[in-house]
Amino acid sequence: MTLGEAADVASWRYGGDWSVYDLSTPQPVLDNLSCYYAVVSAEDLIGFCCVGVEARVAGMNADPESSM
Repeated sequence: MTLGEAADVASWRYGGDWSVYDLSTPQPVLDNLSCYYAVVSAEDLIGFCCVGVEARVAGMNADPESSM
């Protein structure tokens, strides 16, 4: 993910229960770009994913029953 893509992702807003994915600033992404991956079609950013600790949603608790 590039710096520009990180800034774009930080501006995305989700409705309802999905709003837990809203980022208030690009800082979480910029702190560790190596854990974030952009999904691009042609030259358009259409999604992203992340791995590791960065993949945890702020304010959500881990499920101890989960094997992931």
